Amino acid sequence: IKTLENIKLCREVEELQLKLEDIQKGSFKHFMLKEICEQPEVLENAMRGRVTNRHSAGSRESGSGCNDVLLGGLSEHWPALAAAPRIIVVACGTSHHAGLIGEYLLENLARMPCEVEYASEFRYRNPILC
Repeated sequence: IKTLENIKLCREVEELQLKLEDIQKGSFKHFMLKEICEQPEVLENAMRGRVTNRHSAGSRESGSGCNDVLLGGLSEHWPALAAAPRIIVVACGTSHHAGLIGEYLLENLARMPCEVEYASEFRYRNPILC
């Protein structure tokens, strides 16, 4: 793993605390069906600690009822993200479909140019990354 400045990083190996049942199809006919049925739990886990019951200053007055959203781990990268000319999402399988939704959201809500590429194809390309 390297940084954008081409500096090699050393990461610790982490042992996942999973049961074999957690990664099997179980009673589902397909893994995709299992993933679809697990979406509410996965979404709740993904938002845990990131969406608060606190309201930003002014949100109550505007009547928006919006809760604060904390994107942990991204705050130190906001300047680079804001200056990026585009975002490229590289994914495969179901995550590719999620990337397509992310592309729609980034382009329509954040007005940030975004592309979604299949990882299996991206690795053989020589893309312009600037």
